[in-house]
Amino acid sequence: MPPPPPPPPHPRRAAQRRGAGPPPPPPPEKSDAGQLLYGGGTLNARNLSAMRLVPGDGKSELIDPVDFSIRRTKDGDYVVTLDGFEHAFTPDQRDAAGAVGPSEALDIAFTVYGSTRRDFHENLDNGHSGGRHVIILGASRDHEEVEGSDPWLRTFATFGNPTTDFSSFNDVTATYSGGWAWLEAFTSSFELDNFDWDEDRVKLWSDDMKFMANLSKGTISGRIQDFRNWDTGEDFDMTLTMPETSFGTEAFSGSFDVSGEILHQTTGSYDASFWGPDANTLAGTMSISGTKTSGGDTTPFVGVGHFEVDKDQ
Repeated sequence: MPPPPPPPPHPRRAAQRRGAGPPPPPPPEKSDAGQLLYGGGTLNARNLSAMRLVPGDGKSELIDPVDFSIRRTKDGDYVVTLDGFEHAFTPDQRDAAGAVGPSEALDIAFTVYGSTRRDFHENLDNGHSGGRHVIILGASRDHEEVEGSDPWLRTFATFGNPTTDFSSFNDVTATYSGGWAWLEAFTSSFELDNFDWDEDRVKLWSDDMKFMANLSKGTISGRIQDFRNWDTGEDFDMTLTMPETSFGTEAFSGSFDVSGEILHQTTGSYDASFWGPDANTLAGTMSISGTKTSGGDTTPFVGVGHFEVDKDQ
């Protein structure tokens, strides 16, 4: 099933079509993620999950977060720094699906995920990201010959304009529902030097989330459920539940309660933030580790992903 439909036209475009000219840029705290990037600022990952595959050892494993930043030059290049390596991607390396790269030297590539994916490049060329305050990027590096680097790095990260002031919310309880979640899970042990992208990886998605946040008291709880296999459309029996958690103006993290009949000894974690001046969006990254049983076979796995859900109106 395709990602959610793109957001409505950005007010700047509507004004241009009416002949009124572009409106003045909003104050920085209200800028969408694309306006910050278009202005030449460096966006650093606020939430991030990462893993690596090591074919020679026949294993996949979660790793600590790596450095990940992006900035845009006046010529429209994206300068990406990933785990200590920097590369500038030119406009002709883009594609319509939101992917950029890879670089020939380092085999670094990144892809736009979430609600900005379809029109990210077009919107950014016009100075915005369609009113979205968060951009979700997935990045990879497949170079095995760079000294000191992790082969086959996979990561998801969030960038943009986070909510940094909750003082205006007076006893406000907000609901965040629907949304989009994506998780790529890999077998954590496989035949040496014989990793199979079809047999040893599964791509899961969900558009069924519900979170309740008391924005004045700084507490949140909720769940992500009804996962499905992207390739086959089959249901995947897994629910990720966020117990009541406290948050402030910084990113917040914690553990999911993971449930599902086919899952055993499975743990999950999240790293999340609110985005936009009015806590318009809840978005973050996640990781998971455990075993699943299917057809009598037990398979250990690890995975990383992201989730994004808007506040109900």
